[in-house]
Amino acid sequence: EYLMDLNGRNLVMVAKKRHIGGVKTCRIHDLLHEFCKEKAKEENFLQVLRGYGELSTFNEHPYLERLSIWSKVEHFKKSRLFCPQLCSLLLFSQIEESDSFMADMSFVFGIYKKLRVLDLEQIFLPHKVFPKEVEALVELRYLGVQGAMSSIPFTIDKLSDLETFVVIAESGTVSFPDTIWNMTKLRHLHVVGWNVTCSLPSENLENTSDLWNLDTLSTLTVTLDDRAANIMRKVPNVRQLKIQLSAAECSVGCCNLSHLSSLEALEVLAESLPSNPVEFSFPLQLKELVLGGLYLPWIDRYLSFFLALLTEILCTSNFQMWLCRK
Repeated sequence: EYLMDLNGRNLVMVAKKRHIGGVKTCRIHDLLHEFCKEKAKEENFLQVLRGYGELSTFNEHPYLERLSIWSKVEHFKKSRLFCPQLCSLLLFSQIEESDSFMADMSFVFGIYKKLRVLDLEQIFLPHKVFPKEVEALVELRYLGVQGAMSSIPFTIDKLSDLETFVVIAESGTVSFPDTIWNMTKLRHLHVVGWNVTCSLPSENLENTSDLWNLDTLSTLTVTLDDRAANIMRKVPNVRQLKIQLSAAECSVGCCNLSHLSSLEALEVLAESLPSNPVEFSFPLQLKELVLGGLYLPWIDRYLSFFLALLTEILCTSNFQMWLCRK
């Protein structure tokens, strides 16, 4: 209500709208942005620092809780800001992979023990291994990292309060350990990047917890066999899902998502598929569907495909579908 009131007075601008209605992202005018920063600084709510000049002259407040920095990482490291009560740290920088000082970010994990939000999504970590020091930040609720890592360590469940986990990977597949099923507070799990997916363990899941709170998940590699069904049973309440189909080691093409009763938005991409068409089963309350790279039979089977699809899901009152054809 407050947001739409600000929008009505042109103080907040809608940048993107949801395909199914509602506001997705917003922006604010420059003058309002500057006003908000000054007000946040006055009330010690948030400090925004740009460049080494502001970093080196910053008068640290012992009870500062939120800090946003736009500067080179080497400058941040040199400043050695000590804010023991810091709970949110956002780092923004344009850093080349070759910069040697990017090899060590452990000072962040060692100084700011009470962090609940750590955003390193614009800082490239060239490590092939996920930084183990993060495990010491046991109060984290939000964690965003970018780097060359291809796997997540099995000790990641030490971050038992984590609710949002964003991994921006360089390429390939990011593998998660069995312990991911212990992180029952997870609400958003995103692995993104150019042609990047994630894999979740699908074996021996009988004695593991379900991720009841998981609301959004992307981009998950799904094989067209029983392993996919095992994983989908572990995320029963997912509302937004992005998957990439793989037909590796499979002789049939079947993707059954009908049991995901909360699913509203689904994006299905394809890496390689069997020669036979993929059989889809969708939940009835689906509102948004994106299909890409499926090589749909646009001529001979065009009509039969859509009849089968629409018979299953068009009973919903607010459904939109996009077909992306290679």
